[in-house]
Amino acid sequence: MINDPVMMGDDESGSGSASDITIPAMMLFKQNADPIKKELEKGTMVIVEMSWSVPIPDGRVELDLWTTVTDDEATVFQMMWMDAHKKLGGDDTIAFTPHYHIYDGVEAQCWQDDGSTSLCSTACTNEGRYCAMDPDNDLDYGISGANVVEESLRRLCIWDIYGNERNGSELFFQYVREFDECNNEHDFMIPKCINDAMIRADIDPEKVKNCVDTSGGTERKDENEKLQAQIIEGKRNGITEMRVAYINGEPIRAGTLNFDVIFKAVCAGYTHGTKPDICTKCADCSDSSANSEYNCVRDDYCSFEYDISAPTSSSFNFNPLFNGFIIIAAAISVAVFIVNRNKRAGDFSRGYDITDEQHELTYSILK
Repeated sequence: MINDPVMMGDDESGSGSASDITIPAMMLFKQNADPIKKELEKGTMVIVEMSWSVPIPDGRVELDLWTTVTDDEATVFQMMWMDAHKKLGGDDTIAFTPHYHIYDGVEAQCWQDDGSTSLCSTACTNEGRYCAMDPDNDLDYGISGANVVEESLRRLCIWDIYGNERNGSELFFQYVREFDECNNEHDFMIPKCINDAMIRADIDPEKVKNCVDTSGGTERKDENEKLQAQIIEGKRNGITEMRVAYINGEPIRAGTLNFDVIFKAVCAGYTHGTKPDICTKCADCSDSSANSEYNCVRDDYCSFEYDISAPTSSSFNFNPLFNGFIIIAAAISVAVFIVNRNKRAGDFSRGYDITDEQHELTYSILK
């Protein structure tokens, strides 16, 4: 068990020894770094996951997810998360809320107040008010930005109608799964494919259509209250990335929606005595394979077991100051906490590669 503090490169503490380091880096004591270097010398790939603590207000964790409807990685994550949502106890113990990244067409000057045609062509709805990136970068073919905005509004309505009902989150996730059959350049905007997906997910297409229309629709020049609310909330929270998850109000900007990272963060958000059994079983079920925690959640069984009380030269467990953990896949487990005043405290997870000679942790996204 190693409880030594971690130091950030050039923490402006007065030492001035790292002013020439231009990459995110941290320093380890030699006795901590030597075992890691030893693994590298054997040719073992070392991946370090860094984690910060999250607020723990009560026995119900809040998970807010900001994505776009054409983000394949986000779609896969939501399909996987449906299994976790059920195992965690459903809506009674995990409150999920979807949000969508919508560009402000007025701010981007796509919307013309004088009634002239939108300058952004098929990228926007409501005559230029609400816009999205064209997924295939072809304004005249395939899925348009306007199609993306329309599907985003449809999902916001599905959530508003069913989200507060018992198992409402599962209906939403089921629709995401069913809509995946329409997620191609030919069917994405086809009403029959969309309606069939809703029906298979036990969602009433008429209720959804009514919600879309009463919120302001997508054809009129006027504001749509739901899309406008997404823009306002996105600006208030500083949403600039396509994939951001919030847990108990704190952001996890991992750059990628890694199921294992989000699952660990959610499990860390439960107050003492309220953590679901699946967290105890699977939150630390980590090996060198991808999605090890997800496989545990899906199968209700962890195939990777180790004795954390008896670390060896290739297996470590740090227990640092801020009640978090770091797991080194490929046989090294390390828990390290870092407070970096240039980052928001909710940044939960980052991955780092450790260079062989300099003992630096070079920034990269943990896949």
